[in-house]
Amino acid sequence: MSKKLTEEKGAGKHHMLTIGIASILLFLAGILVASLFPKKLTYIPPQPNELRGNSVSDKIWMWQETILDGEISMQPTDQNAFTLTFQPDGKLNLTTDCNGGMGSYELDAHSIAITEIATTKMHCENSQEQVFLQHISEVDAYTIDQGELYLLLPMDSGTMIFTATAAANLQ
Repeated sequence: MSKKLTEEKGAGKHHMLTIGIASILLFLAGILVASLFPKKLTYIPPQPNELRGNSVSDKIWMWQETILDGEISMQPTDQNAFTLTFQPDGKLNLTTDCNGGMGSYELDAHSIAITEIATTKMHCENSQEQVFLQHISEVDAYTIDQGELYLLLPMDSGTMIFTATAAANLQ
């Protein structure tokens, strides 16, 4: 009986050895096939929006609406009054339904900060300027899609939507 047990243990070792060798051979065959038919893996990083590129800096962006909490909360009474013009040097020109102004902007990939906003100080009854300027100063991200600029307010609280028009001789 001990001889039979010894033979079964030997057969088990032989079987495990065969499986181990087969696994190694399969692994090596996979490496060989992969080296004969290499598959090129090319990483293409996502392309950031380029506010300083020709696609944006050669346009005047007209404010269409601001959506807060998924609902249209504000539309300009004059669609042509509120504009943003991003200069290649990081300067920003803007107009409202009451005043003109300027500021600065910085961007990194999809984030944007609009700062140092200064406007003329004319007072206009029923102007939407203060809310517009408040939202512009709060934006922290942007995206451009099909000719529209989306300026995103913090924590997904809202979106300002602008459409582009060609601008001539922007300085």
